[in-house]
Amino acid sequence: MKLEKLGEENGTLALRVSDTTAAYINTLRRYITAKVPTMAIDFVELKTNNSILYDEMVAHRLGLIPLTTDLETYTLPKEEWTEPTGDPRVEVQLTLSVPKVKQTTVVKAKELVSKDKKITPVHTDMPIAKLVEGQDMELIATARLGIGEEHSKWSPGHVWYKHYPHITITTQPKDPQEIANQYPKLFEVKNNKLAIKQAHHMPDRPIDGITVEQKDGDYVLFVESFGQLSPQEMITQALTVYDQQLDEFAELSKTL
Repeated sequence: MKLEKLGEENGTLALRVSDTTAAYINTLRRYITAKVPTMAIDFVELKTNNSILYDEMVAHRLGLIPLTTDLETYTLPKEEWTEPTGDPRVEVQLTLSVPKVKQTTVVKAKELVSKDKKITPVHTDMPIAKLVEGQDMELIATARLGIGEEHSKWSPGHVWYKHYPHITITTQPKDPQEIANQYPKLFEVKNNKLAIKQAHHMPDRPIDGITVEQKDGDYVLFVESFGQLSPQEMITQALTVYDQQLDEFAELSKTL
């Protein structure tokens, strides 16, 4: 297997993975989205909620706010978790207190105050509710580690893959700049000639003088983070869980 970093932009990592199989790439994709632990709010005690939203709607919105995750301090619950247990290794509390507002106000994720500075909202401007004059809101939220297999709010991001496109410029176009303008991520002009800029992108239509081939065993893996973990951490954690399960299977197989 060969691994090559093609680029990283806006939280999305592009990797070229060759000499492998689609089955392996797809397994890695599934483990990243479903098996990597992240922190998310899973229990909400609303002390005051005068907004137009039902308590359940507020709790649902809170659960979907991505939280920065510290996998060295926190661990997954060993037993089924349905409410706060007070275990500092598993959960952390975040509070929100907005007194009666004097004008229409949007309550945002940045209003959440965490007891652990390492566990905070990734996107601080995410709206929770809108309050009008005279309304207020107060709550205590408990976040814990979970995995996307249990609920999508614990999924760390999007992961997808495709065949690596082998692009060849067989004949220079009459107007190379026009092609470069149409596909700025793929082509550029050097010395008045069309050149490939980033080969992991693919034109959406046939172009005269340019061929695109796909080969089995050669893929591009895209890992897009929601912000809880970096793409590199997402891959590392997925492989760690995969290795643990393989080791467990190997031990169980000895008893057959």
